[in-house]
Amino acid sequence: MPVSDGGEGLLSALAESPQLKGARWQQQRCASPYGLSVQAAFLILPGERAIIEMAQSCGLELTPKAQRDVRLAQQLWPGGNR
Repeated sequence: MPVSDGGEGLLSALAESPQLKGARWQQQRCASPYGLSVQAAFLILPGERAIIEMAQSCGLELTPKAQRDVRLAQQLWPGGNR
């Protein structure tokens, strides 16, 4: 049984769930907390609802440790554009 804490790996765990049969993967470019363009995946559910994984657009792994500076990071909304 796939398990996730809601962060990185959430979508992969949910995609394996029989309750989400018919969900399809989608990708979209969005802005990281440092304004870099990143490709983020999400799941589109039947009924046109979506599930996003915050780590895909806002996760720490998107910025090298040496460049992380909380004073420079921004996020208007998950994956939002500036």
